[in-house]
Amino acid sequence: MDYKLIENHLKYYLTHPQGIIDVLAGKDKLIIQYRPLGKEFSNKGRRKEVNFSVGKTGKMIYIFGSSTVASKPPLGGNNFLLFPEMMKKELSKSQGSGIEVYNLAVTSFDSFDIDQLIRSAVNIKRPDLIIFYDCSGSDFGNAFAACIQNEFNFVRGPAKRIFETNKITRWLLKSFIEPNLLDSARRLGLVKLNQKYFSSYNEDILKSYQKNINSLINFTRQEKIPLIIVGSVSNLEARPLGADDSAEKYYNLGMSQKNYQDRISYLKLAKDYDVFTSDVGGPMIKINKLLDSLQQEGVYVLDLQQELENDNFSFGYNYFYDIGHMKQGLHEIISGQLVKFINEKKLLN
Repeated sequence: MDYKLIENHLKYYLTHPQGIIDVLAGKDKLIIQYRPLGKEFSNKGRRKEVNFSVGKTGKMIYIFGSSTVASKPPLGGNNFLLFPEMMKKELSKSQGSGIEVYNLAVTSFDSFDIDQLIRSAVNIKRPDLIIFYDCSGSDFGNAFAACIQNEFNFVRGPAKRIFETNKITRWLLKSFIEPNLLDSARRLGLVKLNQKYFSSYNEDILKSYQKNINSLINFTRQEKIPLIIVGSVSNLEARPLGADDSAEKYYNLGMSQKNYQDRISYLKLAKDYDVFTSDVGGPMIKINKLLDSLQQEGVYVLDLQQELENDNFSFGYNYFYDIGHMKQGLHEIISGQLVKFINEKKLLN
């Protein structure tokens, strides 16, 4: 395997825009359109419409993020409430009516996309508060899918085209078949992988993510708009797949622990070595440390991971559908945490 070629491919990906974002204000809609540039990284166009009135007065909150904030489950989605929808009702109890909460999260958007989206949305109408739900999962997941994981795929050519004929088989191939084929081949010694290269790829993605977040922060501070950065959480019970035995070792250690903090510490460490699951989230410990360091004037960091750990939260399948997409119970918890945070910091006063 040519790891250097993968590195060059990744560096190009991280330094070149993958699409153009247009934000248009209609009569009663805000329309977000994403137009991919070229087909090199198999990017797809996206469109989202949000009920929105430019002329409406009152306090306004914009919430940005990726699929964890934007997506509802395919079954029962009509009755499923995301935390931005819950927040409006909760805030009206403490702040009074007239507060509008707009969910401007878009599936698969990474930090570069969200930085551009925030600028465009603020240009249309300036909010009183911006909430950014950490999208590092998209930064790492998109980059690994575009530049790294495909190089290790077993299913290629006509067989791959058969799987890509519909969403279900494509999802099965990406989420289960390819990761487990590679993991089995690694265990049997048929494929030898070098963890140090994947750690290097993580560092490159993390630097790019930090650059985009700093750009986002500089803009909101320049516009004097308070910004809340919410550290995301994920399903620590989802089994990671690494380039060596480290991910499995720490995962098994974590799952076997009876002490809560030991369990969580090992499971978080296992995530740092995850490189082949379909939703690679990046090195969790380093990402959380980076987010905690961003606290400054006009920028407020809600360390959701730590807040939930303080309550002995389980971080398992009882609150997640998969690695990162949350069930309604967790959306309720996040809504409550954010409303409490906003009220304590008096960010809408």
